[in-house]
Amino acid sequence: MSPISLHLLSCHVPFVGGLFALALLVYAIRRGEENLSRAADYAILAVGLGCAVAWATGPATFSAIETWLDPAATEFAERHEGLGELVMVVWAAAGALALWGVFLSRASRPAPRWRAPVLLALVSLGLTLAVWAGHEGGRIRHGELRSGVEVSAAEQDGLED
Repeated sequence: MSPISLHLLSCHVPFVGGLFALALLVYAIRRGEENLSRAADYAILAVGLGCAVAWATGPATFSAIETWLDPAATEFAERHEGLGELVMVVWAAAGALALWGVFLSRASRPAPRWRAPVLLALVSLGLTLAVWAGHEGGRIRHGELRSGVEVSAAEQDGLED
């Protein structure tokens, strides 16, 4: 698998996995069950690892495509990179907090009360930033996502296929 393919695949993890992790975390908080909380912690850890792959493959992907990027696409790539770094930082923090929760549950120690709302805030922020980063990433290649850009009839025909 090429770095480009791996990057495109792993960039979807913070969004798709983040939705799953958020839903599971909310359900765990509402139910107050330790097993659900542990499952949410593992889901958050998995999303954090997916973010690490996306972040690590970003520079190689940019190097592979930069020769054919127009100036507008380069601007979107830079925004995508900056947002990707923020996504990585937020999911790393959420992953660290989730890992701490795993260690606490294995030691049969209760988590502090502040942990769940902070984790919920981090996961929500990470998901929001991932959507924004994904949008900016899509604008690199898809001109129809750029505001103020007219899509020609030929391009629209291609979009409908």
